[in-house]
Order: sequence, then C-alpha cells, then structure tokens
Amino acid sequence: MNKQVRSSQSAGRLPEVGFKDRVPKNRGMNTREQLLSRKAVADRWQTSTETVKRREKAGLLKAIRFNQRLLRYKLSDIEALEAAAR
Repeated sequence: MNKQVRSSQSAGRLPEVGFKDRVPKNRGMNTREQLLSRKAVADRWQTSTETVKRREKAGLLKAIRFNQRLLRYKLSDIEALEAAAR
C-alpha cells in the first residue's frame, strides 16, 4: 500500500494548532499577578481571617472567587490598601 501524505492545506483543512494555541486566553488579568488566600492576607496583616472577611464585606477588598469556597485576593489590591492606610 502506498499512502500519500497530503498537507493539511491541500486537503482543505485548517493547519493543526499546538497546545499553546489551545490554552484559553487570559481574561483581563495579568498572568503574573500573585494571588493570596484569606489566611495569607491575615498572616501578612497579623490579624484573623474574620477581619479579612469583614474588610471584604465592607468593600475594602475585592475577592476573586473560583467557586463557592475558593477565593483569592490580588497582591496589588492588598498593597494598595496598605499604602492607603499609611
């Protein structure tokens, strides 16, 4: 059997894409932005996680929610809040 190999363009198909091309695009967030857990923020501020939660509910912190239980805070938001408090 002699099979001929056709290029993907001559067969009328789109060229194959590599894995990097299939990764979802960034949704407006810097990929290098460091995210902190509520516990990490509490440790940084030397306070309880409940205090961090109260700051969030007061609108001082914006949490990024991944699901109902998992949330993170942007380090840049934490640093901005710390700078404003000085």
